[in-house]
Amino acid sequence: MLAVLLVLAATPASRPYELVLGADVPVTLALAATLVVPEIFASRFVRKSCPCDLGVVDAFDAAAARPYSHAVALVSDVSIVSVLVLAAGLDALHVGLTSAPWIGFAEDLLVMTEAVLAAAAATELVKIAVQRPRPLLYRAEPGSPFFAATDNYMSFFSMHAAIAFAAATSFAITTWLRRPGSWQSALAIVGGAALAATISVERVLAGKHFPSDVIVGAMVGAGISAGVTLLHRRPLPVNVGVSGLSGGALLSVTGAL
Repeated sequence: MLAVLLVLAATPASRPYELVLGADVPVTLALAATLVVPEIFASRFVRKSCPCDLGVVDAFDAAAARPYSHAVALVSDVSIVSVLVLAAGLDALHVGLTSAPWIGFAEDLLVMTEAVLAAAAATELVKIAVQRPRPLLYRAEPGSPFFAATDNYMSFFSMHAAIAFAAATSFAITTWLRRPGSWQSALAIVGGAALAATISVERVLAGKHFPSDVIVGAMVGAGISAGVTLLHRRPLPVNVGVSGLSGGALLSVTGAL
């Protein structure tokens, strides 16, 4: 975190990000496809391996395994949507109140969307590869319809935690770049982390995830989001070059965080 704050030690920016639309738009669409397409075909790859025995689960996770709670799961679903809407809405409010150009908000929105999609796409691929049953299956009665649902075998790691922390991280960095060291940027960091952590706890209480699922999801979501967001800061810290070679071409990417 200290390294990130040092990177963000900058003067206020009305347009903190620099985009290359010819690259960012296709990348964003590709990330969306990477998230959606595996989900569509997940039933072909996921092996339904329960009934499950809590005895094979580590003590840390086993102690927190909960039966399914529809009410808490619904709250967590509403919460994750609220975080995404809140991040976009507060950024728009910030732009409006500071009379910054609205093109800056569009740039912010694309960068934050790309960061969240990158974290979500990575989560989806790992879920299908690992195929960890959700805690609710360990607590379900024999014959429960929960055993037939493909999604219930994709617990690791938490998509909600990854998305929540990705959105919170990207929004916090955006706010800091616009007003470094301000109370608004401090509130964005603390408030975003608190909301994302609350969603993660809700997923455990709903029986949807083990604690390790949400911990890893939080780390991956925040890490990927920070990387994607910082790589777009103005001036663009990455230079892409193409030079001709005999029989081909050389693509070079240079830069520094």
